[in-house]
Amino acid sequence: MSKFRARLTRRVSPNSLPNSLSTHLPAFCSSANLLCFPDLAPSLEKHDKDSNFAGYADKTFTNYGTDRLGGADSFKAYSSDRNLPVDSFRRYSRDSSGHKDQFNNYASNGNVVDQGFNGYATGSTGGSGEFTKYADSVNVPKLAFTSYSDDSNGRSHSFTTYSENANAGDQKFASYGKNANGAPNDFKGYGASANVVGSGFSGYGQSGNAVNDTFTNYGNEGNNPQNNFKSYGGGGNGAIETFKNYRDKSNVGDDSFQSYSKNSNSAKVNFENYGKSFNEGTDKFSGYGQGSKDHAVGFKIYGVNNFKHFKNEESHSLRTTMRA
Repeated sequence: MSKFRARLTRRVSPNSLPNSLSTHLPAFCSSANLLCFPDLAPSLEKHDKDSNFAGYADKTFTNYGTDRLGGADSFKAYSSDRNLPVDSFRRYSRDSSGHKDQFNNYASNGNVVDQGFNGYATGSTGGSGEFTKYADSVNVPKLAFTSYSDDSNGRSHSFTTYSENANAGDQKFASYGKNANGAPNDFKGYGASANVVGSGFSGYGQSGNAVNDTFTNYGNEGNNPQNNFKSYGGGGNGAIETFKNYRDKSNVGDDSFQSYSKNSNSAKVNFENYGKSFNEGTDKFSGYGQGSKDHAVGFKIYGVNNFKHFKNEESHSLRTTMRA
């Protein structure tokens, strides 16, 4: 009898059945409109070879792609059309060289989306990270990037249609590109047509060298967007920051820039078509450019603003054109 039980146990073991209940549970919960919490057990898979993830969901990646040389990883239709999706990437592509990461249609059309990137591409050299259609049309998103591309060298990042058509929720970038060298970052179509979505940038590009950031079509046609930039580009050298079509045609909303580009050297910042709206919001600059050297700032077609402790010396090029 004991031998029979042993054979029976092996036959019904979930690990031995590719079509076990656990593999069908997410689809069952979704079709039955049930609230099922995901399995958040960390995955210790290192994935030292190129990977293509399609239709993947609810995973915690730890120590993923460390010391990778070249190659590319692709995430397509990842955690899309799901309720309460929770995904976490920790120590992702750390110390990699020439490695490319591509996230396409990531966590789109979800409800209460929780996505976290912690220690992403820290100490990496070259390569790129591309986020296309990230968290599109989601409800109450919680998106966080912590220690993203810190101490990296020449690694580029681009965000296209990021959190577009989203409802409520928060997005945070903390210690993004700290101590990075020659790192271009492009935010295009970020938070467009979103409703009451907040974005926080803290310690962004701090002590970076020759960092080039471009915000294009950021928060356009949104309703009451809330953006907070704190300690952005502080202590950096030769940074170029461009804000183009920022919060254009949005309804009210607030932006706060605290200690922006403080103690930096030879930074160039250009605000073009910033906050142009039929129902203007409020923009506050506090401690902007303090202690900086050879700092050039240009404002063109700018809405209501409040400047406090704004460094205004001959080295500044301050052009403010108020819309009638």
